[in-house]
Amino acid sequence: MKAQVDTNTANIADLKPRVVALETDMAEVKTIVGDGDYTSDNIISFGDDLTEAISKIDAFLGTPKSQVLHIPLAEAVVNPDGTDNHINVYHATEGGTNPHQFLKAISSKPSLQDMGLQFKIQLPKDLSSIKTFKMFYKAEGTAAQNSFDISLKNVSGAAAFTETNLSNTSWTPLTKIISSSFAPAGGEFIYITLTPRSMNSKAMLMGDMIIEYETTR
Repeated sequence: MKAQVDTNTANIADLKPRVVALETDMAEVKTIVGDGDYTSDNIISFGDDLTEAISKIDAFLGTPKSQVLHIPLAEAVVNPDGTDNHINVYHATEGGTNPHQFLKAISSKPSLQDMGLQFKIQLPKDLSSIKTFKMFYKAEGTAAQNSFDISLKNVSGAAAFTETNLSNTSWTPLTKIISSSFAPAGGEFIYITLTPRSMNSKAMLMGDMIIEYETTR
C-alpha cells in the first residue's frame, strides 16, 4: 500500500504529514522527502503489510470501549415536596480501606420524613450507549424507619428504571441493566432522583453511584 502525503502544509520531519491518497501498487518501503505541492518526488510509500495494520486500526476504532462515569455527590440538589421534609442531608464517608462515600439523610422526628435529591448529569459527548447503573446503600434502622426510592430519567421524563422502598441494614449493591431503548444522545442530560426517608435519628445512606457506558471513539 502506498500513501501519498501532502508536505505543503506540514513538515514530514515533524511527523505531522497529511495523507491525501492511498494506493496499493508498491511493495518496497522507501521515503522521499520534498517540499511544495504533491508530485512524484514527495511520496512516502509503505509496504503491502500496512494493509493488515490499517485493517486492525479500523477494527479497533469501531469496537465499543467500556467507560465509567462517576456521579459526584456534591451535584445533589435538594427538592422537597412540601410535606414532612424535616430531614438533614450531608456528605459522609466511612473509615478504613476503600471506604464507602455517601449521602446521609437523617431526621430526629418521631414520624417518617423524606427529601428529594436530584442529580442533573451531562453525558459524555462520545457516548454510544448506557449499559449499567450501580450504587450502594445502607439503612441504620428498620425498613419502617429507613428506605429510599430512586429513578433514572432522560430529559423528556422517560425512565430507564424506578425502584421504591429500598432498605437493608448492611451495605447493599444495586445494579440496574439499562435497556437499549433508553438511548439519550451524547452530550444530553439525564436525571437521577433519590428520595430517602428517616425517623428517630436512623439514617439512610446512599452513595458510590456510577454509570457504565460505551463509546466507539
